[in-house]
Amino acid sequence: MEKILFVDSYLPLLDLYIEEFTEEGYDVIVARNGKEALRKYMEKFPQLVVVDLHLPDMDGMELLNSFLSANPHVLILILVNPRLCRGTQEV
Repeated sequence: MEKILFVDSYLPLLDLYIEEFTEEGYDVIVARNGKEALRKYMEKFPQLVVVDLHLPDMDGMELLNSFLSANPHVLILILVNPRLCRGTQEV
């Protein structure tokens, strides 16, 4: 079974990921912050990581570098709320 780690501080979104992706047959792992994400990543070694760069305890880029240091071939999908990014325009 393919494992996906979702990293986001917004609990309702994590609940949605659990429901939808489990239903599709994936082994879903969730983390609400960077430290939890790193611990779960090293325990479970998921094939895909879906991460929000805006985390309460760690810089998202620092977290990505940690994942890539552990496994340079891991697939990573980055989620960013455009309203939190400076210099972006609404499309």
